[in-house]
Amino acid sequence: RPDIAYGTNLLARYTLYCTPKLLAAVDRIWRYLMHTKELGIRFTKDDKSGYGLNTLVAYSDSSDADCLLTRRSTGGHALFYNSGPTSWRSKRHNLTGLSSMDSETVEICAATQQIKHVQQICKGLGFPQHTTPIHVDNQASIRTAENPCMQHHTKHMGRRYSFVREAVEDKDILLVYTPTKVNIADIFTKPLPYAHFVYLRTL
Repeated sequence: RPDIAYGTNLLARYTLYCTPKLLAAVDRIWRYLMHTKELGIRFTKDDKSGYGLNTLVAYSDSSDADCLLTRRSTGGHALFYNSGPTSWRSKRHNLTGLSSMDSETVEICAATQQIKHVQQICKGLGFPQHTTPIHVDNQASIRTAENPCMQHHTKHMGRRYSFVREAVEDKDILLVYTPTKVNIADIFTKPLPYAHFVYLRTL
């Protein structure tokens, strides 16, 4: 159930400090699951996105310093195969990004690592992948990843930029700008208004 990934990730941070308020939030997730038992993941050969059958497609997004305790961001990404999500994550980053571009790039880097792993699995199963598109809603991250002349001021972030840039140059991935409102990975990064949550869940 990728639709509860953000909620479970958020609550898992406080397992050592359980309070009645947190238990109420857990109950809310249980009630949500009970009332949405009919939902599931559907795989289809009719690829509405136009990338074709047996082709990997990814979505990546990140919040901007949403954790008030650490000022770290929450990132999320999902890999789709035949119109259904096969791999996803929602996680608070292990480092503090100095800008929204940094936070986005940390998640793009994580998505790229997952993509390269899944590409090897697909190749072994006889479905070799070419360039996997990653849908991102931050144009600064895309420009930085595609421009080898742009350097970063910190070593740990510089390595992530270089890793993503190398994957772009090797044509393992292609960064595609996608507006936030239709970026499916937005569901993994923050609480959303009900109507928008249902829209992204349907996608």
